[in-house]
Amino acid sequence: MTALLLCACERAPVEHGFEIRNATLRPARDDLRVDLQLNIELSHAARRALWRGVTLEILVNSELRQADSRDLVTAARDHWTLRYLPLSEQFQLTGPGQDDVQTFPRLRHALRATGKLDYRLPTGELRAGDYQFRVRARLDRSALPAPIQLPALLFRRWHHDSGWTQWPLKTSG
Repeated sequence: MTALLLCACERAPVEHGFEIRNATLRPARDDLRVDLQLNIELSHAARRALWRGVTLEILVNSELRQADSRDLVTAARDHWTLRYLPLSEQFQLTGPGQDDVQTFPRLRHALRATGKLDYRLPTGELRAGDYQFRVRARLDRSALPAPIQLPALLFRRWHHDSGWTQWPLKTSG
């Protein structure tokens, strides 16, 4: 009986969503170079919409704050789009720069590519000190076609959100 109760209390494995696994931060002259490692599992509803021609937009919010005062140094919103091209039967991933376009023969290859996102966060010249880098990845439901937006807001199968994750950053100036 106890084993049955323990099994009933266990959380079901997540079958879809975004998870940030790691962020590698490299301060440069006027920006912060970010290598983000994600695990992306699309829900059945999102996959079906993609196969039917709906473009999915992945939104990555990034913030850099001073560690002691929590003052915001800079913030950015970057978009990656994933679409299915039915005539060529391929998937296209477009990065934050419009010239950053990759094409893949299979959805799993495109999702693997979205698992490693590289981008720059403009910071200006950073003074020496301790900072906190925060990042969040999610499916931009507001970018979906109008008929899908209401179901996307109401139904859990459309909620793909990593939540905020943070890493410390120390700069020497």
